[in-house]
Amino acid sequence: MIGRHASRGRGVAGAVAYTMHDRGTSANPYPKTSERVAWSATVGSSTDDIDLTVRIMQGIVADAPVIKMRTGGGPAGRKLKNPYDHFVLSWKPGDNPTKAAALEAVDEALQALGYTDHLAIAVMHNDTDADHVHVVACRVSPRTGIAVPAGRSGLKLSRWAEGYERARGEIQVPTRVQRREEREQFAAAVNEELKDFRPTGRTVRERSKAKRKARTAAKKRVRATGNYPLTPLRPARSPQRPLARMPRARHQMSIESFPPLPVSRTATEVATPVPLRRPAPAIITKKPAVTRPPAPPAFTPPFTPAAKQRSLQIGGHQDAAIRAIRPKVTTTRKGEDARRRREDAPGDD
Repeated sequence: MIGRHASRGRGVAGAVAYTMHDRGTSANPYPKTSERVAWSATVGSSTDDIDLTVRIMQGIVADAPVIKMRTGGGPAGRKLKNPYDHFVLSWKPGDNPTKAAALEAVDEALQALGYTDHLAIAVMHNDTDADHVHVVACRVSPRTGIAVPAGRSGLKLSRWAEGYERARGEIQVPTRVQRREEREQFAAAVNEELKDFRPTGRTVRERSKAKRKARTAAKKRVRATGNYPLTPLRPARSPQRPLARMPRARHQMSIESFPPLPVSRTATEVATPVPLRRPAPAIITKKPAVTRPPAPPAFTPPFTPAAKQRSLQIGGHQDAAIRAIRPKVTTTRKGEDARRRREDAPGDD
């Protein structure tokens, strides 16, 4: 039994779509066929519909603050970057577990990772020599709204896989057992180095920081002794299936990993040093300053007597300065003509 985590994505729909369909190619990256899927099932859900379970998992993640408040907690907490977990359980070639046996192993793995009452989707693939089941689980609990921490989940899955093999009386991956024993010996040596250490500090944060620094220094001292080298991991792929990408670790690279470089020059040309030439200084020409005409003054409309009178009425008071500059009321020509006609008109007597 080999348990490993797949790349954690931010969405459950894409992970389930990948597990429920065939592997994509360059010509058809998103196939609609499902020839490699032997069976699919839901875990912890009230329905066997995969699409409906996906929607329920999305709703649980979206309503996590509400679920926390209903259970007596607060909505505090950071937003999850990866609210879903995707891992694979692979049996050795030749083992063909039944659906019931595979689902039992999936339940045990979920319990080991802390997903006690969480929703999950299991999909069995048979496109390789070793049958394997993909499990997409929701990290948020539907009862409490709290997410299971993702730290050290790889070690938890490895310990469960070792216990799964021991329960069936066959150790299929001896390297995993050896590495676990070496980790335990290393941890025991580090604890021996720290048995007389007493953290100092006035606050809890200062004491925790001193403890972390002391543990880091103790690990360096134990590694420097050279008594606890870890056994290298077995190759992830067989020689018949070469790596599709470059190795991650730099120390794993070799000359054979790189293609030969093209030779475009002879040995004499390569041995002859090429004199360095300094580039010619660039000639910087300044652009002539652009002279713009001054902006015309803003147009101010004339202040007519009627406008003055309205402003005085709005203000509610008459200022002495405004009364001084207010022009005297003069009679218009029309009013003068009317006055003359009244004077020229004959009287009653």
